[in-house]
Amino acid sequence: EGLGDNEQAIYRWHEVIKSDQRSSEDLKSLAILFKKEARYDESLEVFAEYRDAGGEDAQHHINSCLFAQQVVMAEANCDLENMAMNTSSAESGISFYNGEMVYATHRVDLNSRFGIKGDMDKRPKSVVMGMDENDPTNSNPLKIQDRKDDAFGFVSYAANGKLMVYVKSDFKADASGVQEAHDGMSLFYSVTNETGAWQEDKAFSFNSTEYDNGFPFVSEDGKTLFYSSDMPGGQGGFDLYVSHYENGSWSSPSNLGPQVNTQGNEITPYLTEYKLYFASDWL
Repeated sequence: EGLGDNEQAIYRWHEVIKSDQRSSEDLKSLAILFKKEARYDESLEVFAEYRDAGGEDAQHHINSCLFAQQVVMAEANCDLENMAMNTSSAESGISFYNGEMVYATHRVDLNSRFGIKGDMDKRPKSVVMGMDENDPTNSNPLKIQDRKDDAFGFVSYAANGKLMVYVKSDFKADASGVQEAHDGMSLFYSVTNETGAWQEDKAFSFNSTEYDNGFPFVSEDGKTLFYSSDMPGGQGGFDLYVSHYENGSWSSPSNLGPQVNTQGNEITPYLTEYKLYFASDWL
């Protein structure tokens, strides 16, 4: 489903679980949708049914809902402000470059405003925008959009401005940023020449048609890349990996291991002051 489709999916799964042929996985699917919508009481009720039907991971999900309820009830330690560039479509993947906040969007008005064409339903694939930090109402497609493909997102720049890593894909964001189906996400990178212009893109050496690579984060010095992948051999779902850029090439990716990765999805790494931040739908 796309962003905002969870309610419709909940209605459909409600119809499914009324059937005598319902499975424990059907119950789990409905409970997870309730959880995504922060309807924790309803999620707990269905997860209890899932547990009674033999769901081995039911207690984990129950504990997760109980924890979420505690977080919601706790006093917030920050104030949230809705940013001016947000639309009814999905915006995601923030990074910063040359005084601009860079982000991906699926805005429906891009074709009429900037001549960027979308899919058959007229909604554009992910497009990279740059927003003037001093004027949040002023957003325009970045020059990266002149490249041949029309689906971009999740761009990361080294602080020295000499390396860019980004996602090229058929990716369409849902509420979590992850879809179960293979989205064809691949990583590409570019370095600057002597004049500061971006050179021709190169594909990340460890891309594959068999799995996704995405959600990149480049360290300040441009020598280390953290990213998410659902390649075989991980802990499950999307795992976090690290690769090092030396002498114009990337080292073989290393899985960050079970202290970080889980059987769920770990995405959107961000490193600052020797701390790695990331999102997980399992921890």
